[in-house]
Amino acid sequence: MKRPILSKFVLSAAVAFALPAAAIDRYVPGSETDPHVRSADFLIGDQRYFSAATELLQILGDKPDQRLSPVFYRRLADATLNFGIVQRAETIYRELGVDRTNAVSVARARIRVAEFLYRRGNYSQAIADLQAIRPSLPKEATLEWQDLLGRAQLAQGRYGEAVATLTEIKDAGPQKAFARFNLGVALIKDGRAGQGVSVLDRVGQINAVDSDELALRDKANLALGYHFLRQQQAGTAISVF
Repeated sequence: MKRPILSKFVLSAAVAFALPAAAIDRYVPGSETDPHVRSADFLIGDQRYFSAATELLQILGDKPDQRLSPVFYRRLADATLNFGIVQRAETIYRELGVDRTNAVSVARARIRVAEFLYRRGNYSQAIADLQAIRPSLPKEATLEWQDLLGRAQLAQGRYGEAVATLTEIKDAGPQKAFARFNLGVALIKDGRAGQGVSVLDRVGQINAVDSDELALRDKANLALGYHFLRQQQAGTAISVF
């Protein structure tokens, strides 16, 4: 009586283990369903960028020249960029640019390279890279391009240019208040204090809906307060603080 039960168990187990294997065999190497890509996604989320790149490169195996899907190259570029190998990441992004059907993703990827440079204080290169993107910039990526370019110009002390860039932002949606804060700071530093104070004052009175906007509102009021202190207007500064 036990042998049939055992046979059924062994058969069921064999089928259970066989099905996942058959499903795994059907994935396209380098696609979103590739186990290596999925593992790399987890590692990138865990900020283990070198391990993610290593995991992805296993897909190439002994065929380093084979062409895989754009998904593979975007993941590899993201991992490589965050690990700090900027030139290699930018090369991958540029190669992805050959596929114009993915123009928005490519533009945003190149903006990420510029953001990486900006965060590390390389403002000149960030600005140069952003300006190089402009001729082929898709409309969908314009807002983030303008925002980053304005911040980089502001950080480098190119206040007039920052004002011009940030003024071009007409409807930034949720980013509008953040862009206007940078515009207010740029105006004050460019010698147009009256306009800058007016812009910062509006940001300092926004109806904050989340912690980020609340922090931005406080930051705008702090910037206003210190501006008035530098102008020896202590009473006005106190009311703002």
